[in-house]
Amino acid sequence: MLSLLLSHMSLWVERHRARPYKGILLWFAAFPDHCSLFPKASTIEAFKNELKGYSTSKEPVRFPVDQPLLAALVKKIVKARVAQNGKKKRG
Repeated sequence: MLSLLLSHMSLWVERHRARPYKGILLWFAAFPDHCSLFPKASTIEAFKNELKGYSTSKEPVRFPVDQPLLAALVKKIVKARVAQNGKKKRG
């Protein structure tokens, strides 16, 4: 699952590299038993119903390595972060 997450993220970043995002969209990290995705807390709150069944806290969402990754959900979270950053004023 980790390799799938990393390959999807790297391909997505590669395709969208030229677009200005007005800041960081999210972070991700790998651990022995899970992968963590770190969007903003407001993003996790917005997706709380879809994230039921996953371990969440203020910012990270933890995806267990022994379960299939919901790539469509990760994509929706990333798109939500792009939209949130798009609302930022250029300064």
